[in-house]
Amino acid sequence: EGGGPSDEAGLRRGDVITAVGSVETVSYGDLLGALRDYPPGDTINLSIARDGDAREIEVQLGERLQQ
Repeated sequence: EGGGPSDEAGLRRGDVITAVGSVETVSYGDLLGALRDYPPGDTINLSIARDGDAREIEVQLGERLQQ
């Protein structure tokens, strides 16, 4: 989402999150489960795959607003 934590950290459409901290993610459920371990405001490292390259991105988590 534009202006959200992932946007501010530099994540792009098409990036694949492969790990949250040291926890490997192979599915959307894995990603959500790993993110539940951190409260809003924490800064975490994400491992991502972008255009065939592995990268690390630091993200400060925000609070998800219900719509």
